[in-house]
Amino acid sequence: MLKNLLVIAALTALTVSVQAAKTIYVNHPAFGLSPYTWHLSQSFGTPSAEAPNPGAYFKTTVSGTSTIKVKIDGSCNEGYPDKINVFTEYSVDGAPFEVKQLERIFEPYDITLAEGLDPAVDHTVQFYFKSGDIMRWESHTPHLRIKGLVVDNGASLKVYPKRSKTVLAFGDSITEGVGAESTFTTWNDVSGCNARVTWLPVVCDALDCEYGQVGSGGEGMWQPQMPIPPLYKSWKYLWKDVSRLKGGKLVPEPDYIFCNMGTNDYQLPMENHSYDVDIYTPYMSWLKQVRAAAPKAKIFCIVPPCGEHLENITRVVKDFNDKNTYLINVPNVADRITVHDWHLTTLTYDGVHPTVHGHAILGASIAVQIQKALDGKQKGTK
Repeated sequence: MLKNLLVIAALTALTVSVQAAKTIYVNHPAFGLSPYTWHLSQSFGTPSAEAPNPGAYFKTTVSGTSTIKVKIDGSCNEGYPDKINVFTEYSVDGAPFEVKQLERIFEPYDITLAEGLDPAVDHTVQFYFKSGDIMRWESHTPHLRIKGLVVDNGASLKVYPKRSKTVLAFGDSITEGVGAESTFTTWNDVSGCNARVTWLPVVCDALDCEYGQVGSGGEGMWQPQMPIPPLYKSWKYLWKDVSRLKGGKLVPEPDYIFCNMGTNDYQLPMENHSYDVDIYTPYMSWLKQVRAAAPKAKIFCIVPPCGEHLENITRVVKDFNDKNTYLINVPNVADRITVHDWHLTTLTYDGVHPTVHGHAILGASIAVQIQKALDGKQKGTK
């Protein structure tokens, strides 16, 4: 009899515990989604946010909870034959980041971020799309789709302290963080890639910016033979047919726009690796389109760290003749980040993709040049 009572009591406590949880969805105003990187929609009858590119994040503060979970919508990842090649990472209350690979569950499920928390104090949450495979333009399979946070019933969200500026940044596998943590060998294993440790967050830390990180491996300004179209055709979309724009504009208008393209603008096959291609016309087209979508933004055209296409990019920025468009060049890293010899250098594992250390140096170098431009020490081209 006593045993039965104990079992009933345990089941009742479990039921109360389950009933005490609630989901705060991604459309909550304090959810803190990174700008320009998420598509808000509905799935399974409730709000969801979907990101195709690693580097997308959310930051928020949770009050009144002992447990924090993130609800993943795994339905978009259906199609992988075995393990899901998508990785996330998170930090609660400033703890070291923990990595979590998405599970083979093709419906909404929860990932526990923290439990046993003191509900009497506020708790900060940072959650990042760490890495995913390259086939993201036409397929949802490598995307990250989230529903919200699962917290105690009485919990609420507060706005995570926001930075003063916003950035939209475009780039290739370097901006995506390919090979940042270990030597990259195949898109079937992106565990050693990490968008959060790239040059872009370093620059945004220096400039006090929230950022939208749009790095796509293989993409170029001109390159027509990769899984994603060249930037001048694709920049206005999150993925195929899903617009990044509202009424033809970037909303809200970013303070700064970065473009770090050109490393992949070469003639195939890779064995020949000829950079004798003219990216002037597509680059000029991209600049005109972006200026129409963000009339007041300061645009920074960054020469690839390998130094290729310096002449073309310099010419297009000059001819664009715009007072708020700047050329950024960091030749101090070009001899240690090269596309001509695929071997270990002091800043890379493979000669092309910076390590975490390499990204720190690249980011600091870019930040210095951008700050000079903002301080008036480098003028726009008009």
